[in-house]
Amino acid sequence: MDELANRALNLAQTKGARYADIRLVLLEAKSLTAKNGIVEAVSLDVSQGWAQAQPRTPIIS
Repeated sequence: MDELANRALNLAQTKGARYADIRLVLLEAKSLTAKNGIVEAVSLDVSQGWAQAQPRTPIIS
């Protein structure tokens, strides 16, 4: 994931960007379901992703 972020930032720089940022996100959700003191289900969900933000250029009239 870090390598992908570095490649995206390097590409933005080579294309002439004065500013670019990458946000890496890792989410974990754990769940345990019990009924009458007996565990019925256990789950772990993991997702990851990234987002690239580009500032808008102000329009000067």
